[in-house]
Amino acid sequence: MKKTIALLLALVMCISLCACGSTPADDSEKLAINAYTNADGEAFIVNEKGEALQVPGGEKVAFAEMTADREHVVVQYENNDLSVFDSSMEQEVKIASDVSSIVAIRDSGVIYHLDQYAGLTVDEVLKSIVADYGKDLDSEKAEETEDAKDAEVADEAEDAEVADEAEDAEAADEADEAEDADADTAEVENDAAEKDKISVSSLKEELDEDADVEDAINLYRNVIGKYYKDVYQLSDSYVRYLFDGTEAVEIRAAERVIVADDNLNVIYTVDDTIYSMLETEAEGTKLATCKADFIAPIAISSVTGQAVWGDCESITISQKSSTPTYKYSKYFGFYSYYTTTYEYHYNVTYYTYSNNDTVKLFEASDLDSAAETEVYFTNNGSSFIMYDDASEDGKLYTWDAENGCTSHNTGGEIDSSLYIANGALTYENEAAVDGVYYETCSDDSYELYYLSFTGDREKIVSGLSYEGVQIFNGNLYYIDEDNVLYTASIAGAELGEKEKIASDVYDYKLMSDGKTVAYLKDYDSDDGGSLFIKSSGKDAEKIASDIKYFHCTDKNNLLVMKDTQAVSDSISAIYGELYLYNGGDELVKISSDVMLGSLAKYTTARGYDEDSLVFEKYDSSNDDGIVVSVMYYNGKETSSVLSDILY
Repeated sequence: MKKTIALLLALVMCISLCACGSTPADDSEKLAINAYTNADGEAFIVNEKGEALQVPGGEKVAFAEMTADREHVVVQYENNDLSVFDSSMEQEVKIASDVSSIVAIRDSGVIYHLDQYAGLTVDEVLKSIVADYGKDLDSEKAEETEDAKDAEVADEAEDAEVADEAEDAEAADEADEAEDADADTAEVENDAAEKDKISVSSLKEELDEDADVEDAINLYRNVIGKYYKDVYQLSDSYVRYLFDGTEAVEIRAAERVIVADDNLNVIYTVDDTIYSMLETEAEGTKLATCKADFIAPIAISSVTGQAVWGDCESITISQKSSTPTYKYSKYFGFYSYYTTTYEYHYNVTYYTYSNNDTVKLFEASDLDSAAETEVYFTNNGSSFIMYDDASEDGKLYTWDAENGCTSHNTGGEIDSSLYIANGALTYENEAAVDGVYYETCSDDSYELYYLSFTGDREKIVSGLSYEGVQIFNGNLYYIDEDNVLYTASIAGAELGEKEKIASDVYDYKLMSDGKTVAYLKDYDSDDGGSLFIKSSGKDAEKIASDIKYFHCTDKNNLLVMKDTQAVSDSISAIYGELYLYNGGDELVKISSDVMLGSLAKYTTARGYDEDSLVFEKYDSSNDDGIVVSVMYYNGKETSSVLSDILY
């Protein structure tokens, strides 16, 4: 049961940073840079200088990414080789072959997953089909021969009994038996000849031209009626490689691996046991053995290695959907295999590891997933805040070594990020946190609460719109149900006098200084709306009309999209005219036909870098997709960097 559920359960923790629209960051931390790939499989990294650095090598590139510190470029080729380059793309270190996927890239290194079928060929699996099917045939032949012998003995006895009564009848029977024997022999020989035609080459005709080892294993399972004999003994490993040249560490037989937010600390499972391993360690530390059906790793701190996991008991497993795929073989007839989706419910007991001991945190019942638990490490990883998105029980938990685990009543399911007075709570926080802000929804009405970890829960604002709140430097911004945008100072549960900024507000973003808000009002889906900015102590200023999309820059300015349209009726991607608002009387045009989605590729935590802006310009669309050019804006002029790039 543990193995089955372990194979079916997918645990994913996604952490994303937005360029604007969330709370501004205090620093200019940069995000990783993904490569651009053209139709020929050539990949390029475009740096903040507008330089296009081609990824070397004769093989096509499947994936390439420059680390956030801009020191290394990790490249996976289509032949599953993995390499790392320096930032100039001049020095290469070949890391591994047979890499099926990259699990995590951090400034310090990379964790990758080895191909479990490495070293196994399609021919080898097909040879097993021929051999194992032949064994079945030999068994059938032996049974047929034995049955024939038994029948012959019986017939001889029967013939002896009637010999004296009917010599003519006996002769006739013998003649019939000889004829039947000849027919049986011919049938067996024909069957054997047909089976002898089964070979590796003939079985390849049963597979698609581009079939891989996994396809051959599926054929084995459907023809022979059981899993390929070595499928669970094949190599299945995660490997940690550090850029400093430290020897790579292999995590063999790991089933689920969760990586820390800022480095390569990991928490992982092997069978029914959970381990943690710090980036500085070469071996894992055993934390606990599973008591229920399986263990779900949840989170691990980048600073202290504090680990959190769930011991999961499956209470309901129901088949949600099952889609058959049918195939026909001239040797084996029709056979089918199913792609099945299951729905699970769980009872989960959560644990952490502290002072060389496993500590029980709390229990949760009837969860849709064990993976939707949010963990925020605070006070440099020595404590954490935890709640479960999949639970509606209105509980949030805090833990530290001195006080243990404490349960807090949130008053309902949390429907927003967690905030502190300085902004949105991140997964790793240096400071201790004594309370959080969050939104709940009741009867389609959103409410903002402050939960003190040493006191009670208090309602701050009612009647919020779904767009939610933003809090930064002790100031709260929110839109109410009547689309009125307000701001007010906030400290703990104390809310200052609210100030109305504007009515009929469709969207707003807090700019990088944390004191200026940009907002769209009087919006309609056809023409857009009017864009305003409002700084503390100043009147609102209208920037432009007929605007649908806008973004913040790291210099407290705005990128504005005008005259937007979809690529086609069948392709929903948006492109339009891109302008910069930098405080002047007129918008500065950067480029035409800019793909809206491309702006998200280059940013810092504070906003788009307006003096080093990389974006994509729409050129055309075809059967392969959208073709774009990569452009670069240096704060003064725009130039083309790459062309014929697939969007």
